[in-house]
Amino acid sequence: MPALQYRAGLPGRKAGADVNSKIAVSKNYSKNRKISPKSTDKHPIPCAQTRNDVIPSPEKQMAKTLQFRIQEWASIEDVARWDCQPGDEVEFQITRESGFRLLTTGIAISAVRRVRSKASAVIIRCEFPFPRGEIHTMSMKEWPDFFLTLIGVALLEAADTVVDANSRDLSANAFDCMWRQILLKTGGIVGDGKSQNLISREFDSPIPELVRSSETNKLPSRREFESALGNIGEGLGAGKRFFGSLTEAAISGFLFEAFRNSIEHAIPEYQGIWGVSVEKLVLQSFDNLSQRNQIPAFLRSFIEPRFQRRNSLWLCATVADYGQGIQNTLLPSGDESEWSRLMRAFERGTSRKPRSGSPNRGQGLANILDAAARLQACIFVNSAGQAAFNETKEGQSVWSRIEIPTGLQGTAISVFWPVSNENPDQEVLNLGL
Repeated sequence: MPALQYRAGLPGRKAGADVNSKIAVSKNYSKNRKISPKSTDKHPIPCAQTRNDVIPSPEKQMAKTLQFRIQEWASIEDVARWDCQPGDEVEFQITRESGFRLLTTGIAISAVRRVRSKASAVIIRCEFPFPRGEIHTMSMKEWPDFFLTLIGVALLEAADTVVDANSRDLSANAFDCMWRQILLKTGGIVGDGKSQNLISREFDSPIPELVRSSETNKLPSRREFESALGNIGEGLGAGKRFFGSLTEAAISGFLFEAFRNSIEHAIPEYQGIWGVSVEKLVLQSFDNLSQRNQIPAFLRSFIEPRFQRRNSLWLCATVADYGQGIQNTLLPSGDESEWSRLMRAFERGTSRKPRSGSPNRGQGLANILDAAARLQACIFVNSAGQAAFNETKEGQSVWSRIEIPTGLQGTAISVFWPVSNENPDQEVLNLGL
């Protein structure tokens, strides 16, 4: 049987087109993928992974089925438990309430990849029925909310089997329909009023249509990327001025660099869904802050002294990928620990790039700290097992080490800040709306 062809990218890209010389890798990726029987495209899109039947090894004979029920507001600790032994089957149980706390997206993306790399099969069992009718006719509003998130799409892509509460088997069509009927038509955007997400897929579609300036470009366009962020912010109720100030432009520029670096330095064997997620938090009162399980404890401590008025709007923007980790892109200095190397990455002048004489070399991570201070924002970094939280106290940038379970790779950088009606370029920032 000839190798299956993989649809290389979003509309306008020819199959097999070069994207940083990575498309060839996708041919191997597609060999173990099955194709939707309803697909009529001459370059069909893989929609679920399958495994060839082999004589079970002793390890497979000892394999077991693990079940992970995703609760409402699952925490970093919850998703870090998503692991298995090689050959195990893993079942994710999804309810209508399933969701994740703020700052959890990046770690969850890494956990999905870890499970996919080890499990013999990944199963999604929904404890609710999908809408009646053909799934390929469903609009974005008809899809369950869980699958309108970066993590939900990543799980769909990784799954071999998708079953709903009526035992309806959607395995052959679920991801295929999400990709064709939603993501290809929106240019890579999926979401609702609570979150908006820009979806990338290694290795055939690392550059979503919405952030490509041309059909053949190999890197995303910053102008289109910032325009996409503006549309996302407006869709979340942040207003048309979202990312319109010089201060916020520094944040969007940093997110763009992180997004581009994810494309340039992707690891060939790490295939799957990654991208940008922007989540919304509305606090109606100070008392409401203590009652919101959506907020991790260390983030709540950041918000409390900065809460000023009712109905305040906060946004959390995350770039999450399968990268090797920020600290692992730098050469160690002596017996320097990984934590010290990660902190050094945020010092001015530190860069993995060779010295070029450019005044901007090694300024990117340091500049984001300056912009975050002006926005009264905080930064959360999850970098190959090292987690750090940054906030500005008394005019000084302060890093705290956040303990997270070990064993997770990948890189995620999140920026969390209050959205104001006032221009943050001004000296006084009004946090209320």
